[in-house]
Amino acid sequence: MISLYRSRNEVTAMPMQSTRRLSGTSGKPSFTGRRRTPLQAKTMNDYKDFEIHYRFQGEPRHFNHQGKHMCESDALHFATLHAGVGAIEGHICAGPVRLALLYAEGLGVTQVQWKRT
Repeated sequence: MISLYRSRNEVTAMPMQSTRRLSGTSGKPSFTGRRRTPLQAKTMNDYKDFEIHYRFQGEPRHFNHQGKHMCESDALHFATLHAGVGAIEGHICAGPVRLALLYAEGLGVTQVQWKRT
């Protein structure tokens, strides 16, 4: 393989070291190093389980959610969706957390708490 090496405004071609080694007697190439998994396979391992507890009009409710991360404003958004009063396109965590709290309280969702399970 050839790689381009740049040195002081000139480009020259230099041979690259191969990552393959020929094994002892068989002559077949054997790859060194660890094999990488595809990006799609790694993303499923990134999901974590969260448990969200909240009160809707004074009634305690809870549910489980899977996601890559969770913050207070995300928990508020998912709690309003679970209660059936939130909108998907109007993501309340886009602004400051205090505004999201006021908005959720206006919809009847209070005391939102979450934890990783």
